[in-house]
Amino acid sequence: MIIKETKDAALIASLNKHVQDVHSEMNPVHFKPFKENEIRTFFESLIEKPAHKMIVIEVGEEPVGYAWIEFRHFPENAFKYAYDKLMIHQISINSEKRSRGYGTQLLDYIDDLAKERGITTVELDYWSDNLKAKRFYEKSGFIIQREFVYREVN
Repeated sequence: MIIKETKDAALIASLNKHVQDVHSEMNPVHFKPFKENEIRTFFESLIEKPAHKMIVIEVGEEPVGYAWIEFRHFPENAFKYAYDKLMIHQISINSEKRSRGYGTQLLDYIDDLAKERGITTVELDYWSDNLKAKRFYEKSGFIIQREFVYREVN
């Protein structure tokens, strides 16, 4: 098993299919169906930005999952002290490879990246209806800090 950074936007786009399918099924009003070329082009634009990293986990020669992370700096202002955090935008393990510890190993790798930069906060969000994600993140030590709510205005 190997975990490494990649600049292969086509690989990340193909691994993203599961994430995009879940998002578009849970919230089709806001999320488009998966279109590999559009997703690849989007990831190509991010790969060159130093704050964004694409991490892939491979078993043998087979990529089994990925994470899209971003290092963020928030300057001090009248309300808050300056701070840095690592944001996980997306993380996914192929459905047939789940429950083998790969997601946990990917999170451990991400934690190490944060520590290397002196960052003490790793943050992510997920859809409240995604109970599998909720259970995994709770098991992995993530704590609910805020709740995001909305209402439709007609």
